[in-house]
Amino acid sequence: DANRLYSFNPQAKQFTLIGPLNCNTSLQPNSMAVDRNAVAWVNYVGSPDLNGVIFKVNTKDASCEPTPVVNLPQGWTRMGMGFSTNNGDPNSETLFVSATSGQGVGKINAANTLNPIAGFSPGAFSGASAELTGTGDGRLYGYFTTSPVQVGQIDKTTGAVTNGKVITGLATPSA
Repeated sequence: DANRLYSFNPQAKQFTLIGPLNCNTSLQPNSMAVDRNAVAWVNYVGSPDLNGVIFKVNTKDASCEPTPVVNLPQGWTRMGMGFSTNNGDPNSETLFVSATSGQGVGKINAANTLNPIAGFSPGAFSGASAELTGTGDGRLYGYFTTSPVQVGQIDKTTGAVTNGKVITGLATPSA
């Protein structure tokens, strides 16, 4: 949210500034996902959340594509994002998104438009938002802003959440 891109060296436990994000927008960065080619996809939003876009950002120098690659529809402007492989294929992946407005899960298709999939279910996850992450074997997980905070596996076709686990001792996040 400070318009800067950092790298993280886990062995040294050290962050290094790559540079300021200079995307051609007055909107502010909200969320980021990195694809298998080390390209960052950054969600930018306005205040209030009336508009949102996704820019591609070079992770070597923090430079942005000149225009957004995805223009987001109303209700999907501020979101959590994560890539997941397609059916465990190491050469194919999809960017999944979760709107903070409680819309559930969607995906960015090959034409760079958003396809809503479904609301999260059951019960405690209905209307929740999540930050997302995928696995190399094709699973998708969410870190949900429920109270208490939970993580769970998300079905990429139905939005159903399974294996939900409560994380104790954390306040419900707003970012």
